Amino acid sequence: MNDRATRSAWRLALRTYRAHPGQCLGFVLVQFALRLIVLLPLLFLLVTDPAHRWMRALVWLWIPAFVFIVLPARQSAAFAMKRLLAGKGELFAPDLLCCGASYGLRLWRGLKRLLLMLPWCVPLAAGVLYAGIRMNGTVAGETDGLSLIVAIGDLGGGNTVRGALIVATAFALLLLILLTGLAFYSGARHEEAWGSRRIVLMRNRMRTVGVWFAGLALLLPFAAALAYLLYHYARSDDLMNFAANMLTMLVQGQLPLPGRHALAALAAVAVLLLPVIPLRSLLSASRVALLHRPDSGAAL
Repeated sequence: MNDRATRSAWRLALRTYRAHPGQCLGFVLVQFALRLIVLLPLLFLLVTDPAHRWMRALVWLWIPAFVFIVLPARQSAAFAMKRLLAGKGELFAPDLLCCGASYGLRLWRGLKRLLLMLPWCVPLAAGVLYAGIRMNGTVAGETDGLSLIVAIGDLGGGNTVRGALIVATAFALLLLILLTGLAFYSGARHEEAWGSRRIVLMRNRMRTVGVWFAGLALLLPFAAALAYLLYHYARSDDLMNFAANMLTMLVQGQLPLPGRHALAALAAVAVLLLPVIPLRSLLSASRVALLHRPDSGAAL
């Protein structure tokens, strides 16, 4: 990793963010709204009436919605960030929602990146699938929090703590593979927006990866707040009961935090997460933008 390149990307991203706070807010709200639209089919999971349980299959509509809405929108966002960093336009622009004649090209580019990401997703997907098969109905023919805890204990040779450590370590390693893939291609949409030559991209790939991983530090305050909420919630109950209840609610698609804890979590999202999303996006965009500004000292 080139530390000077990372510092330069941070400076450019922060300077841009401070200069255009209103546009960054509009940008993140549009991106958030588009993803909420994609997640709307998940509401079909709430259908419990046996006569209408066929509607639960409609939950898979989120996949085509993601492909046809989010993928081109991500490409549009890259072009918007390029305009802003080049001083030739605004971040919050109409083409964030409507790509016009370039929709097909941006959809194709998004699909191409998605296909390139699939090998990085396979290990985590396989791990989740294996866990689902391994733990399903291990107690009473139906997956709940208690059955999952028993299965985790069996994995640890009868020791629940050892089993939990094994599961957590395996999940962390599989997640790291996915994060590495996301970091590896984090600059791709920005590179296409700038029209960079392939040789330039290859020579600077690892620097872009370093900037992306450095940007994860922006998520630490939100992660700490969420961990505190979970700890505060768990204090009021026996640890085993707490874990069983949390796992049961997650498996059944319910909100794992009740009442005021859920409201506190939403407040953490609004205050600690949403404001840093555009800054994280601007970091990768800034790293690629610096490749076109040799005077910055962070280019090749």
